[in-house]
Amino acid sequence: MYVISVAGCNFMGTNIGATILLARVLQHWIDAAQPSSRSSKGAVYALALGSNYGAFSATFSASLAGLLWKQILNQKGIKVTQSQFAYHNLGINLVAMLAGCAVLIAQVYIVKS
Repeated sequence: MYVISVAGCNFMGTNIGATILLARVLQHWIDAAQPSSRSSKGAVYALALGSNYGAFSATFSASLAGLLWKQILNQKGIKVTQSQFAYHNLGINLVAMLAGCAVLIAQVYIVKS
């Protein structure tokens, strides 16, 4: 769910729309599959983390803030291309995602409920 939500923010509109859609999918999965409490909580936390990291990853349209930021830059005559934005964000985002995923895995599988 973590990777899907990060990718979803970049390809499903904004992080808000992707989170709403994926939360519904997750809700149906929990109702149908009846996973353990640990697995369902892990999936919900992964969705929350992924939608937040996805908001500042590869595209301006991944979040409303990115769209507003792009508009303000354009009004001031500052040009930032999509490839420049992705180039500068992907390295930072990758490190942050790996760290967040490691903490989530530790929280779900190591810490007792």
